[in-house]
Amino acid sequence: MKSTLPVLLLLLSAGAFYFYINPGYARITGLQEEVRQHEATLADAESLGATRDSLVTTYNNFSSTDLARLEKMLPDKVDTVRLAAEINSIGQRYGITVKSFTVSEEKLPTEEEVLASPYRTLLVTFSFDGSYENFTQFLSDLESNIHIVDVSEIVFQEASTGGIQAYRINLRTYALSQ
Repeated sequence: MKSTLPVLLLLLSAGAFYFYINPGYARITGLQEEVRQHEATLADAESLGATRDSLVTTYNNFSSTDLARLEKMLPDKVDTVRLAAEINSIGQRYGITVKSFTVSEEKLPTEEEVLASPYRTLLVTFSFDGSYENFTQFLSDLESNIHIVDVSEIVFQEASTGGIQAYRINLRTYALSQ
């Protein structure tokens, strides 16, 4: 009996460790890791909150005039009617009347590129007739307009009468992604 009691207690302690203590310890270790992950997430959230507060303070320091200019330069969405009116207004300074005006959204090849891009690109095409001198002045004013545009293609035909040529301009303009 004396030799069986220590063996029985040893087996009982091994069983208690294997069936009770070890699963509890594993569960506690898992919970501790989960707590560490939550603490890291909370620290990240606090850091993002501080960054957000800093950006809001910076944004609030901009004057309303600067914010309006920024909105016009890179709007949330492009108002195609207003853009056409601006281009036509610039052209009228030089006796140029826009004949046709089309806008289409540039398609990005993959969904990842669409999601990664902070802005959308719109393709704008318009045509008009005018002299070369008026065309160069018009183009200079168009490029210095506050709305961001990149002229991607210029097509022109030989003057038929009186030095007047037909022009077609393709340009890109940008808006913030929604």
